Amino acid sequence: MFNELESIRKRLLAYIESAYHLSDPQLVRLRRELLEQPEVLCHAPFIESSARYKLGLKYSELSLSSVAREMLSFFASAEGGKIIFPRPYEHQAQALELILQDELRHAIVTTGTGSGKTETFLLPIMARLGREAADSSGTFRNRAVRALLLYPMNALVNDQLSRLRRLFGAPAVRDWFTQHGGRPVKYGRYTSRTPFPGIIPEDNTKLSAKLAGLKFYVDLEKSAAAGNDPKAVELLAAMRRMGKWPGKDISEDAGLAAWLGSGGAWKDADGNLRRAVEHLEDTELLTRHEMQANAPDLLITNYSMLEYMMLRPIERSIFQQTRDYYTAHPEERFILVLDEAHLYRGAQGTEVAMLIRRLRHRLELSSSQFQVIMTSASFGDLDAARDFAAGLSGTERERFICIPGTKVSKSPSRAGNDKEASCLSSVKLKSLLSDDAKERFRSIIPLLDIASRPLQAKPYDIQCATAESAKAKSKVVLTGFTVGGQLQEETLHIPSGGTRQTEHA
Repeated sequence: MFNELESIRKRLLAYIESAYHLSDPQLVRLRRELLEQPEVLCHAPFIESSARYKLGLKYSELSLSSVAREMLSFFASAEGGKIIFPRPYEHQAQALELILQDELRHAIVTTGTGSGKTETFLLPIMARLGREAADSSGTFRNRAVRALLLYPMNALVNDQLSRLRRLFGAPAVRDWFTQHGGRPVKYGRYTSRTPFPGIIPEDNTKLSAKLAGLKFYVDLEKSAAAGNDPKAVELLAAMRRMGKWPGKDISEDAGLAAWLGSGGAWKDADGNLRRAVEHLEDTELLTRHEMQANAPDLLITNYSMLEYMMLRPIERSIFQQTRDYYTAHPEERFILVLDEAHLYRGAQGTEVAMLIRRLRHRLELSSSQFQVIMTSASFGDLDAARDFAAGLSGTERERFICIPGTKVSKSPSRAGNDKEASCLSSVKLKSLLSDDAKERFRSIIPLLDIASRPLQAKPYDIQCATAESAKAKSKVVLTGFTVGGQLQEETLHIPSGGTRQTEHA
């Protein structure tokens, strides 16, 4: 992080000197001296640890339907792949119970950064889809947008897409929904980065050019499948693990390359598309024409694209399928998620508020079918947050429930002092992260100056497992301690790359 900040500072300095030219060498030198001063171009970063939050009940103990409890508990278990955490935070559990209860309620999640706000809407959406998939009526087979995730910018959309790939694209989740509902959950990103705009052209060359952005994925998949490029295999595995790989992995033999196809006409004699067509086993809808043909269960977009979609005829089928679904099933709820809702202020907020009302009118949703979840770490006044949420979404203020979250402090805890800060800052991170146990130990020697007990210098034997010897011994001078005035002997066993253990002799 510090290297990146220094790189940014240097680039900004270079930009200023090139954009604002000075002819006098002395002025150039003086300006450089001023810009090089600390806190002029950029401030030193403040590092803040994430707050700890109170854990809630286990999924099996929450006030949910039996299907939701069993499904979430399964996904949290080793058998289910540990897709979700085994025990939710209290505010995540509250969001689950609030969103899924029979009486309609809207949620405003106001917990801090890094508190798992994303799970406060993804878990209820998963449980809502799971309940419908397990229903014997078979309504889950009908395609429609059941949840809309609306963001103010594409960067947030792309980040959320990675989360959906890791959650709904996980094999255990895909298999569960296929077993209970006949198909996996379908999700899709519909933004300017979604290939490809417009009507499918008759010219094969033009269509191939519009899908050229997928060439990197296809080539990497083929290289990894060939098995002669270890770096390709490693990169492919890493991208899948991080949710950076499209959800088209039907099987080992039929993945993204099989979906896209190679060579041959894109359409058959009847004009139907032969390549880049959605398969039943797909979780992600990767192209616009896939979503136009069959709407995804989860649609992720930004408010600008949503407005275009509501104006253009080519996306009309998405709204028509969704409207028909909710007309046929009035008991089902449409979930609208507004993540980072505090960004919708001023003229932009007014525009989004009118857009939400137009969306609800377009889908012909009744008040009992329209459910809103908002998240933000910037809401301080909960009453004002309810007023804001009601005005933005056009729903009743009384139905909004704020979920602030409960922070937990480590006990005992207190504020630090200058001496402790100085000792902590003297620890060399490179040495602390070293593979050498002796070097790791040397790096924390400064911390012994702030220990709670009197200390003395004493030689210690350190035993650590290495590649050369399972019990390689070496001596290093560390700081010992006395308890009740008596020097204590101890042997420290330090597994290489592991956790050190202390045994008193």
